[in-house]
Amino acid sequence: ATGFEEDLAVNQEIVAQLRSALSQSYSKCEAIKRVLLELEADATGDRAMLDQHSQDPESDAFSFPALRTRVQVCWANVLSSVESQQKLKIFLQERQKSLLEKKSGLVMQVEELSARRLELDKELAEVSRMEAERDELFRREVELEHGVSEARRRVRDLELGRKALQERQAERQIRRRLFGGGSASSPRGSPPPGVVAFTISTGRQDPLLSGRSDGRWQGCRRSSCSIM
Repeated sequence: ATGFEEDLAVNQEIVAQLRSALSQSYSKCEAIKRVLLELEADATGDRAMLDQHSQDPESDAFSFPALRTRVQVCWANVLSSVESQQKLKIFLQERQKSLLEKKSGLVMQVEELSARRLELDKELAEVSRMEAERDELFRREVELEHGVSEARRRVRDLELGRKALQERQAERQIRRRLFGGGSASSPRGSPPPGVVAFTISTGRQDPLLSGRSDGRWQGCRRSSCSIM
């Protein structure tokens, strides 16, 4: 009896150890399941399975083989997504490089255009200055033309006045000759009484004023110019 009790005690101790080991193994398995479900939730963004496991951890849907299959599929999707992201990253890096090179070219063009704009601004300022000078010269030309026209008009007026004065002087001399001398004998070369010589002024010096009237008188007499 004593030996049986000892064996029973040993068996009970072994069973207790097995139960403890099984409990620890179960706890570890559940912890692993929890980790797998959390990884899946993080990878997919869907926490529905994690919430269901919290409510019913003993469901067949959460058996270790089922979870392992789900995790493998999820992991494959993650790897595929990472590969796609890597390809996208390479594409974006190459595009960034291309855009940076293009940007450098555009910056150079902007600098060249800015320099060209400064040159054009200087040329425009010079053109504006020249246009202002041209306008001033045109204004002066108009003033000079007006002055010349006015001077010509004054010259014409003076010429007409001089001509009128010469004609009046000639008329006075003719009147003096007609009415001043009476019946006195006419000097040699002068027209007979009753006949008066005259000239039509052309703006030149009047021969009556220059003392050279004989030639003109002879010409006028030959042309029968007379006042009766």
